[in-house]
Amino acid sequence: PDTHYDSCWDLAGATASLGSVGQTLHRSRTSALSSDDLPAPRGFFRSDGNEALYDDATTRWDAVLAAHETKTGAPAKGKALAWIFLRSQITGALRFWCFVGIACSAFGGLLGTAGKFLVLRRMIAGVTDGGGGTRVALDALLFTAILALEGLCAVIARQVLAGHVIHALVARSNALLSRKAPKLADDSGQPALAAVFGADMPKALAFMKFMSMLPCGVAALLGGVTILVIFLGPPSLVCLGLMVLTVFGQGTLTQRSRKLEKVQMAARDRRTGAIGAAIASAKAVKLYAWEEQYLEQIGKRRDEQVDLVTKYRAYVALSVNIGKSFPVVAGAVTLMVVAATRGGALDAENAFSALAVLQTLRVGMIMLPLSIVLANTFLQIFERVGEILVAPEAAAPS
Repeated sequence: PDTHYDSCWDLAGATASLGSVGQTLHRSRTSALSSDDLPAPRGFFRSDGNEALYDDATTRWDAVLAAHETKTGAPAKGKALAWIFLRSQITGALRFWCFVGIACSAFGGLLGTAGKFLVLRRMIAGVTDGGGGTRVALDALLFTAILALEGLCAVIARQVLAGHVIHALVARSNALLSRKAPKLADDSGQPALAAVFGADMPKALAFMKFMSMLPCGVAALLGGVTILVIFLGPPSLVCLGLMVLTVFGQGTLTQRSRKLEKVQMAARDRRTGAIGAAIASAKAVKLYAWEEQYLEQIGKRRDEQVDLVTKYRAYVALSVNIGKSFPVVAGAVTLMVVAATRGGALDAENAFSALAVLQTLRVGMIMLPLSIVLANTFLQIFERVGEILVAPEAAAPS
């Protein structure tokens, strides 16, 4: 972009001056929008163009890689390459925005559990104790404000992490790969650039949308369990036990789905390879009337792939549904145990507030096992980038 910002305050001011989205939508109903009606693209780091980004990315990568190899006394490999890439490229303003995104996501999770519990508990107590319409109305406004702030935190976290941070990382990885691509030896044995650009980078962009919710889920789990123990007492720890069992079951399903993912991708490659062979040898297929034979082989490979995809999706769906059902089961068991320890008595404000907290924990129970898998895949993507960057180079022509 032509516009650059030296600080986050300049960026915040520029964002605030973009104008109302509602006005733009209203204009679109009466006439076609032109390029002048839309704001110019914005950037999160100062750069005078692609050359500046290229030089900065390569300089940082070379420095961190050399420091790691000097410290360890051995060439970097495996997951170390992914961490070297992330440490070298997430610096300065980009590191600041990573902190902002993670903090906003975690704060939203705490609002959804601790904040919502306290305000809802106060609202119910005001109704049951006859606190008056003014108090109830103010509590309702406060509860609405907490919900709005929780949603705002989620939007900011997703925009910062899944919008700007990951795009900056992809741009920097592209700059590094563009430097290395002309120098690669034909027999380097490293991942093909086409696979990295065509499959890995889009996958990283898609996965970050879900990973941006991980701090929210973790904070919600910690805040929810803490607030339940404070107000309901130690018997509410039964919720923590159910949570551990649920996460263990989800982890088992997640591990199986990870193994099936590689197998079904290989089955997909075999099916597409058979289709490619049929297309490449179309003349011979027609000449010898081999259409039925090729169709049979492609059908077998397709059936094998469908079976694997079905099993993979079943594991993922079962894991997600376990997380969705957790609030109902944990809420019922927790409230029965707490009521049993109190002689069958349980206040309405504690009961309904606890149910609201357990409903919020559903996000964490769904996202935590899923994000662990996605984070591992995310590291594998940048590990593949690192393998290309340290791959042998072709000999210079004499």
